[in-house]
Amino acid sequence: MKTKILILFFVLCLFNVAFAQEYEGKTSERKFSPPKKVSPPVISWISPSENNLQVSTSSFLVQFKIISSEKCLPVQVRNLSRGFVPTLEPVKVVGNEYSYEYSAELSAGKNTLQIFCKNSASESTSNRDIFYKNETPPVETGKYFALLIGVGEYLDSDIPDLGKNPINDATTLRDILVEKYTFNNENVILLTNATCDNIIDALDNLKNKVTPQDNVLIFYAGHGYFEKDEGSKNENDGEGYWIPSDADWNAENPKESSTKRWLYNSQLVTLIKKINSKHTLLISDACFSGSIFNDRDLDGNSASQEYVELDKYKSRTAITSGILKKVPNQSTFFEYLSKNLRTNSQPLISSQELFSKIKNPVINATKIVPKWGDLPNLGDQGGDFIFIKRKK
Repeated sequence: MKTKILILFFVLCLFNVAFAQEYEGKTSERKFSPPKKVSPPVISWISPSENNLQVSTSSFLVQFKIISSEKCLPVQVRNLSRGFVPTLEPVKVVGNEYSYEYSAELSAGKNTLQIFCKNSASESTSNRDIFYKNETPPVETGKYFALLIGVGEYLDSDIPDLGKNPINDATTLRDILVEKYTFNNENVILLTNATCDNIIDALDNLKNKVTPQDNVLIFYAGHGYFEKDEGSKNENDGEGYWIPSDADWNAENPKESSTKRWLYNSQLVTLIKKINSKHTLLISDACFSGSIFNDRDLDGNSASQEYVELDKYKSRTAITSGILKKVPNQSTFFEYLSKNLRTNSQPLISSQELFSKIKNPVINATKIVPKWGDLPNLGDQGGDFIFIKRKK
């Protein structure tokens, strides 16, 4: 029995020694295995493919690859003249290659783009210079004239006053045009609480000053009225009017009002026809002002070279605050009009582009649809009025 016990004890000892050796070997192997080596990330440019590239657009699609045994964080494209950008995520990963894209906004002149990335080993950077040439296409144009009319107070007590808003709007527009665009102060006429004769005289004076190379902007803020043709089933048939400060009004029956000192749309169009300008733009912020003209399709084209083509052809266009609707006294239309003219950063902007920027905000805020089109029977050839920003 003792012999069996001794044999069993001896076997257990051998097993423990073998297990201990095996365990020691595993722990030694785990303890002394070399750590996984992470190399610094390597940046490979795809676009721009070369340094000192010259471009003619203000945005540029940067494309590059990072070769790294682990994902880098962060990865950024920095324009050193404009500041940092958010951390980028790869658009594609193949093995240890991480592909990235970023649309970088460029400033005029030299832009140093820097790719920055970092993994657990180290960080890497790589720079490339891009030169943005902000060249404005040559637009051959003459002088810019403006007639700005604001009517807020009326002599006839039956016509509700509009307060200072129309005059303030006309004054604000004058300041924007003179300060931001190529309208010289001596060529800008501001009429406040104008009578019918005041408006007609001012338009006649423009006729005598303006040449076929010049541009004319006419702005009106005040009351408007639309008289529908009784015999027509089409609600758009009729005559629209501007209501000057000396107009008469029959509050009980507007149709019986004397229109002697009202300014007919058809009369306004005839007066504008006598102004032999290259481009004329009418902006009317009045009730029922949309009755004055024909619709023109918006094509949304804002390519810079297109301005040259737009400037070649004569234009007689208009932007109005409403179609055949009454518009509010506090003008949301003018709020967006002035805001977009004031904050515009483009060297050139056409009336079509300006309208496209204000149309939807005005509709969303007021449910009233502003309108852009050409004035009828005035020889519009499909060109457009172009605002040119002053050079600083």
